[in-house]
Amino acid sequence: MKNLTRVTAEKERIATELNVATNIQQSMLPQEFDFDRSDFEIYATMNAAKEVGGDFYDFYLLDENHLVITMADVSGKGVPAALFMAISKTILKNFAMSMSKPDDFAAVMTLANQQLCEGNDEMMFVTVFMAQLDIRTGELIYVNGGHNPPLIYSARKDRWRYLETVERNYADRKSTRLNSNHQ
Repeated sequence: MKNLTRVTAEKERIATELNVATNIQQSMLPQEFDFDRSDFEIYATMNAAKEVGGDFYDFYLLDENHLVITMADVSGKGVPAALFMAISKTILKNFAMSMSKPDDFAAVMTLANQQLCEGNDEMMFVTVFMAQLDIRTGELIYVNGGHNPPLIYSARKDRWRYLETVERNYADRKSTRLNSNHQ
């Protein structure tokens, strides 16, 4: 009976800790979707396969005309993936906020990759799609670090499509123009 009580108490403690970890992880993701703007709307959600995991998204304005969007997935599941997610999200945003021009996106990913590899004895990794939308022109500059191509939803057509790309003549950079009137 003593053993059953101890095991039950331990399971309850673990469940409580996982619940707290879930709340912490959810609070790290953007919860505010109203940028008080009429030229775009954005919404995102994440449902972990377990209580906590490594999937994450982020979006923020660099300035009045540039929106950064990140979608990523850390290898593995559970608490280790959630910890690596927190580190990855922070590193990516810090480097993106410090870039001086859109062409720096490849450098952002390179520097983030180097920092994430340091002391990574568990050999965890993250796949990342990171993009910057120029709200004025509709140009989307992005870097894809092994992530699935994103889907674009057209409310007018009620249909999904994969992001189309147009190769440009600069190394490691792809761009596409999104027409906000048709998305």
